[in-house]
Amino acid sequence: MRAIRTWWEIFKAVGNGMRAGRQTDRIFRYFTIKALRDLGMFDYLKEPRTFPEILSRFDFQDSQYVNELFSLLVHDKEAAIIVKSEKYLINKDFNFPDFKEILEGTDPRYHIMSDMAEVMSIMRPETRAAAIALAALPLEIRGFGPVKEANARKAAKRREELL
Repeated sequence: MRAIRTWWEIFKAVGNGMRAGRQTDRIFRYFTIKALRDLGMFDYLKEPRTFPEILSRFDFQDSQYVNELFSLLVHDKEAAIIVKSEKYLINKDFNFPDFKEILEGTDPRYHIMSDMAEVMSIMRPETRAAAIALAALPLEIRGFGPVKEANARKAAKRREELL
């Protein structure tokens, strides 16, 4: 859950423009689902479970954040989880997203999110600022033609410093 919360904090820190884009939403969704899958939540939800059972099993706190997360997983167009008789279980028709396919359909400026996966795997309080700075790099690639190319080079140099 820490990884999911960190992703959420990173996207909040970057700002509404970053979150609003469908492309970055797909990347965020991928990493959220991956983190839950790595925790074993989808295996656990092969059997119907109540919300309190899920909270207890994964040591989640009953918070607005967790409630919103589950609401998104249930009401998303490609719902990963379904609710039957107030119990949650994995949607058997759900296909886990493939990161390569997501990147193929994404503007290259947002490919930096794959770097975020690396950072997330070693996330600690002391690396949080670097992760947020890394997530903000696409916002620095602005302009057209040579201006955009120069900004992309600056962002690439900063990326190397952060990693």
